[in-house]
Amino acid sequence: MEALMALEEKVKALVLYAKGLNDQLQALKPENNLLKLENSELKAENAQLVESNAQLTIQLNTLKDSMLLETDQVHELKEERLVTRSVLDDLIKSIDSIVENEN
Repeated sequence: MEALMALEEKVKALVLYAKGLNDQLQALKPENNLLKLENSELKAENAQLVESNAQLTIQLNTLKDSMLLETDQVHELKEERLVTRSVLDDLIKSIDSIVENEN
């Protein structure tokens, strides 16, 4: 009989323990739901940031390509300016030579 009573006490303790665990579970459910919602929001924000990052990368590459093209054009213009100066110097020398020959 004593063994039966000890067993009954253990069952009561287990039932109380199970009820305590159930209460803890019920207390954690709202927090869990909030965390799930926050997780969903963060996933959505992350997706937006990934898309924004991709667009910015495209824009950056476009600007980089444009800058390289502009740099090449600036080099071409500098070369043309040097050629023009050289031709102009030769023209001025020719004019000076003609003026000297006429005098």
